[in-house]
Amino acid sequence: MDGVSWTAIGVGVALLGVLLPFNLYLVHSNTNTLKDHFNQLINGLEDRMTRLEQSQQAAVARLEQSQQAAVTQLEDRMTRLEQSQQAAVTQLEDRMTRLEQSQQRATEKMERSLETQRQELQAIGERTARIEGALTGPWDARNGERMPSARLPHES
Repeated sequence: MDGVSWTAIGVGVALLGVLLPFNLYLVHSNTNTLKDHFNQLINGLEDRMTRLEQSQQAAVARLEQSQQAAVTQLEDRMTRLEQSQQAAVTQLEDRMTRLEQSQQRATEKMERSLETQRQELQAIGERTARIEGALTGPWDARNGERMPSARLPHES
């Protein structure tokens, strides 16, 4: 081997001695940069997943609250409906009681009126019998026939 070859080998070894550590530094630096970038991506994804989970939990909580509110509203409506229904039944019972009382009073009034009319008719009948008796002789108001009179001569 001659001197040029040794020089070329020396220069090659020197370059290798300089470039190899530089190359290793660049690879290490790039690896760290890539590793940092990858870690940032993973952290970003983890943060995003955390936010999505929180958002999902909040949505589930809102849904549960909405369902609970709907159930509460439904229960309130049912309670008001039951109260309204009970009030309507009570009103109907009160009206029926008043109607029965009114009917009872009307029936009693009609009975008294009928009794009064019966008494008046009986009094009219008795007066009529007295008047007719005075005109024609005694009259029996019970059967509507004339009674034998002491004043009228009997037919023989």
